[in-house]
Amino acid sequence: MGKKITIIVLLIIVLLVGGWYFFYEYEQEDPVEEETEEEVAEKEEDVEEKDDPYEVAEEVAPMSDRNVAMDKDLREIFEEVFGEDPKLTESGEILALSYVVNRNITSDDVSEVKDMLEDAEHGDYEVVGTESQENEYELNLSAEIEGEEYNNNIYIRLFTDEEGEKSQRIEVRFL
Repeated sequence: MGKKITIIVLLIIVLLVGGWYFFYEYEQEDPVEEETEEEVAEKEEDVEEKDDPYEVAEEVAPMSDRNVAMDKDLREIFEEVFGEDPKLTESGEILALSYVVNRNITSDDVSEVKDMLEDAEHGDYEVVGTESQENEYELNLSAEIEGEEYNNNIYIRLFTDEEGEKSQRIEVRFL
């Protein structure tokens, strides 16, 4: 009789362990729900919109007469170069104007902006220097804006980062 009890106890233990293992494995499996093509497309669209600085940028108005005049000239140039109206996102005294454009900026875009600034049709700007770094170009300008002379103290920075905070940005500073 002792052997029968031992066998029954062992069977019960095996059944308990097997049942626990089966239950544990069943709990770990999450049924995978198939996403429809429409749901996948919506998610991709949301990610693209969130990642595109141009899409999420909120426009502001230029703050001073100087900034209004310069915004008028630069907006024409940027629209011609980038094919769409840039969004003015900041306006102040030192950081006079900050724009976001509709796509990443390339070195060819910088050359085109420089050439257009030197063209008298877009204002009275003189490019007096250029500087480039890994992910940005800086144009140093002189100009007369609203009757005031600015000699070598207007700086336009064009950022060529492909991702990140500065992607698609152009900043105009007065120093």
